[in-house]
Amino acid sequence: MVTSVVPEGRPSRVPSRAPLWRRIVSAVSRRDAVYELRRRGVRGGVIRQHRAMATLSATPMLLVNMLAIPLALTVGVLLALPWITDRWGDLLRALGTPLGFGNVVLARAVSIGNLYSLAIPYVNVQAPWPGRVALVVGAVGSLLALAATFALSPRQLPLRYAIRAVVALQLVSIAYFALARPPFAYRLPDYLVGFLSTGAAVLVLLPLLLGLTFFLFHMALWRKLLLAALLVAHMAVLFPLQALVHAYLVTHATLLVLPPLFLVFGLLVETAVFVAFYGWGMSWAGHTAAEDAVSPPRRRRSGARHP
Repeated sequence: MVTSVVPEGRPSRVPSRAPLWRRIVSAVSRRDAVYELRRRGVRGGVIRQHRAMATLSATPMLLVNMLAIPLALTVGVLLALPWITDRWGDLLRALGTPLGFGNVVLARAVSIGNLYSLAIPYVNVQAPWPGRVALVVGAVGSLLALAATFALSPRQLPLRYAIRAVVALQLVSIAYFALARPPFAYRLPDYLVGFLSTGAAVLVLLPLLLGLTFFLFHMALWRKLLLAALLVAHMAVLFPLQALVHAYLVTHATLLVLPPLFLVFGLLVETAVFVAFYGWGMSWAGHTAAEDAVSPPRRRRSGARHP
């Protein structure tokens, strides 16, 4: 049942001969009634302003949430990075033997001038150059995957184009290795060191990103800290596992799969993880800036008459 915010009884038009104060009060009341109607949906609910259109005032508490707390968390991550990279090395050694790598985990120092230095672990294995068999198998597999996309239903259109994008990258990689000659410009150990070094930088930047995108909303502080801790912990475990998967696939499928792994299944995965955690955090119950920007409608006392 559709409800209305207009009080019972349509306001009577004030005669033109009425006193000026009464005509002014009547005009203001009609304007307020129209404004209330514009803020209501078909079922009588309040249409709140979307948070993308809400403006924020630079209050001291907002600056603390957006800058001070993320900076403190960033310092904490920086102090914990040596311990995190040590655990990365333990994880690579623990899983490297079952994957056939053996005990070939080394570490390389990565420094930012004389300010900060970090030992990045990596698996010291070499990737084979793709031969004729690998090129043929890769081309046939890519064409079969491309043909399979035409069998997908229209409801699976996003999956269809995602597969086609990966197939296009793989075909470009096949064409390159069919014309190029060894050695490849990027050795697998160098790739792993670069990937995990980027992962360490991402861990440091995560609190700052959350400060600019999530901490500005009006939620409990413990929820903000919980989301930041869960996201950093998840990424800290994801990066070494992802590096191991990349190393395993490249050593078994040759360098042919390295470009698609880097472009599609590299940092794009971490971007999707960040968006997923952000969406999960925004689904928690709490007041946002958009809800505070629009106050709920005032209730009229029963029996009150419209002027």
